[in-house]
Amino acid sequence: MNYEEIIRDYMSSRLKDPFSAQYQFQNSPQRGFYGLGGAQYGFVVCALINAKNSYGGYTGARPAYFMIRDGAVVNATIGDGSYGDAMASGKCQKFVGKFGSAPVARRQKGIFTE
Repeated sequence: MNYEEIIRDYMSSRLKDPFSAQYQFQNSPQRGFYGLGGAQYGFVVCALINAKNSYGGYTGARPAYFMIRDGAVVNATIGDGSYGDAMASGKCQKFVGKFGSAPVARRQKGIFTE
């Protein structure tokens, strides 16, 4: 399974309409670590994800950060509004530079299962 399939599989249980999801991968996997809550090491991939919400409309591309190790996502931050967008974009900055085209000031709800 390649990194794109790993991420799509991970997101399939988190999106309300996973088949509608449009992915724009921003980088190939790069070695990285995340230090909060104990250090985690793996390969980092950043993406923009646009998916349909409960009303059937696309919400706009949201930034997402994924850390992959041993064929599975071990850490993820997925933009779901201003705070989530800022967190995912911040984590991805060192891997892809200025990141994300999603509006940060506006909260868009409804693309994730609850």
